[in-house]
Amino acid sequence: MHDMLALEERGIPTVLLCTEPFMNSACDHAAAFGNPDYQAVQVRHPLASLTPEQARARADEALRGVIAILTGQAGRALPLGQEPH
Repeated sequence: MHDMLALEERGIPTVLLCTEPFMNSACDHAAAFGNPDYQAVQVRHPLASLTPEQARARADEALRGVIAILTGQAGRALPLGQEPH
């Protein structure tokens, strides 16, 4: 999270992909580092045990949220399955 926020401060857009159990921690860390509005995309947990095909499916699920954040069409965080607003 610290690296992503440092990149954002330099004008380099970033998107954090974070599994469900770690979303609160990610939001807390962003706030602690001075960026409480940092946006993240929630990805279903777990990831480590996935086959390559399953990992691609998870990436496809997250893509809409990534695009929404990078184009400024999302809120603070996009929980899995939530449409950008």
